[in-house]
Amino acid sequence: MHALPHRDGWMLSANPDPLLPRRLRDGLASGRFIRVRPGVYAAPDEWRALAAHERYTERVRAHTLVRPGDTLGFESAAVCLGLPIFGEPRDIHILLPPGSATRRRSGIVEHAGEIDRATITRDGVRVADVATTALDLARVLSPAYALAVVDAAIQGERRDRTTISDLRLLARCQARARNARQLTWLFAHATTLAESAGESVSRAVIGWLGFPAPQLQAEFPHREGIDRVDFWWRDASFVGESDGYLKYLSVAPDLAARRLIEEKRREDRVRARVRAFTRWTWADLFAGLTLRDRFVAAGLTPIAPPDHALLATLRRVRSVGH
Repeated sequence: MHALPHRDGWMLSANPDPLLPRRLRDGLASGRFIRVRPGVYAAPDEWRALAAHERYTERVRAHTLVRPGDTLGFESAAVCLGLPIFGEPRDIHILLPPGSATRRRSGIVEHAGEIDRATITRDGVRVADVATTALDLARVLSPAYALAVVDAAIQGERRDRTTISDLRLLARCQARARNARQLTWLFAHATTLAESAGESVSRAVIGWLGFPAPQLQAEFPHREGIDRVDFWWRDASFVGESDGYLKYLSVAPDLAARRLIEEKRREDRVRARVRAFTRWTWADLFAGLTLRDRFVAAGLTPIAPPDHALLATLRRVRSVGH
């Protein structure tokens, strides 16, 4: 049996039972099955309940069942390495040896390389290593999403972390110069202090909205410990935090409730020590100038006009249908 685990059991499967092909044909025709990859199928209700990035993760897993010998790259490698992806990428990405021809077919892109890419094995799957994957995505993603990938790749807590020096060296060793200007920007702005993709994208948007760079992960000691915040503008006595309470929605309800209470107490302690405190979500980042108005109303003064061209790049995601 080919199968992929899901939170509610076995979601995707293909059984060699000789009677199953007819059942699958009937099931596909009636909508009782969705074909994810040839030989791997999904229950429609469970499939549609997945978030976009979760669907892509399952598509990558399905591909590794059907073609276990492939070497994954780009977003497909990022799934295996725990690097962020955005939306539902359109294709599964396979790396080929130098000298091969790049081609796209049936939702798969096979990438030829001018040099051998460094690879590792992760959970039995061959993938480009963290530095290679981060640099490949840094060249093709729009800048805010590329920043999130690079931040995650150099994160100090990663067992397989890379460094900006490693990425610079790797870029120099590659013959291609694609998006060299973006790489320069990324290498100057990436940080090991970002704790989520939301923080990384927020940091880019803050700069493009014309605001000064905040202090990251600022600490506010109190009698029982230390409260840490995402963004802190000391001169304005202004604290900002990304993603609100979304990080608690995927845990058990009783645990989520306890965490929400703890978070509310933490926020109350911080609010008592600063002049202004605001949160924002992914949707707020896309609102652009509306978020700028909120920051100004809270007392944060812009130091430059908004960069509308860079703000517009937030809508460029390599996703299904884009």
